[in-house]
Amino acid sequence: MEEEKQLWKGCSDGKVEEVQKLLENSKLDMNWQNEFQYSQTPFYIACYNGRIDIVKLLLNDQRIDVNKSEKAGWTPFYGACLNGHLEIVKMLLNDERVDINKADNSSWTPLSIACEKGHIEIVKLLFNDKRVDINQTTSGGLTHFLVACYFGQIV
Repeated sequence: MEEEKQLWKGCSDGKVEEVQKLLENSKLDMNWQNEFQYSQTPFYIACYNGRIDIVKLLLNDQRIDVNKSEKAGWTPFYGACLNGHLEIVKMLLNDERVDINKADNSSWTPLSIACEKGHIEIVKLLFNDKRVDINQTTSGGLTHFLVACYFGQIV
């Protein structure tokens, strides 16, 4: 478990060489969840923190569960959309394993959160991707457009 913690920390801090070295261990649990950080995986924290080079490395490792969510149900894709990491969003959209419509525990989708946060370039990407369910609503019945309006992103 010590190496899993090191991997998580390396992904969080953007330490590419350290992560590369740890990836050489075939017994490493790549989807280990840090119980002290909302059960986030190393891949999740790399996407959430915008660590592009590390995300590239991890996407090439078939051991990674690219859709493994943390406690609130946020996937790595959701985390990238939340924080406006456009290049990571593009990389994840190009990976067919990524569930781009997977909602969190409150039925908010990556598109919903991008609308709330006003990440216009990400919203455009998602609206133009035929796989995205633009009619999906939150558990409260909010549409993506209503979310954007409510949070003052559309004037």
